[in-house]
Amino acid sequence: MTNVPATRQVAHLPVAAAPGNQPARIRIARANMLREISRLCFAVDDPALPAPRSVRFTADEAINVELDTPTDAAEWAVVLGVAADAKTEDTVDLAGDRWLIYTVHATWRGFPITVAACIRDTAVQQREAVPA
Repeated sequence: MTNVPATRQVAHLPVAAAPGNQPARIRIARANMLREISRLCFAVDDPALPAPRSVRFTADEAINVELDTPTDAAEWAVVLGVAADAKTEDTVDLAGDRWLIYTVHATWRGFPITVAACIRDTAVQQREAVPA
């Protein structure tokens, strides 16, 4: 048939970032970690954990999990068994805004993991804005 219109060739785009020169064991370990994180967040048989805002893997095979609130991060710390080691800090950025930062470090499934959350500390800012 010659009456079929020609179609443009579309370049194939990768679904995820190209693995580069990563060994297969690292790609498999990261995939297993993401599967386990998904299982913890969307569990139907156990209480589900809050879903992270982002999950990042560093070059030294550590995992960074960022959550929306310190309360969400604290729930993760309980499941990881390191809630007593969590650190909560108040800080001020260059614009003068106060931030509450929650971090906890652990070893999970043989890999170092950092769970963190930071929120703008509006409660402190509102108290200071109210005239006495």
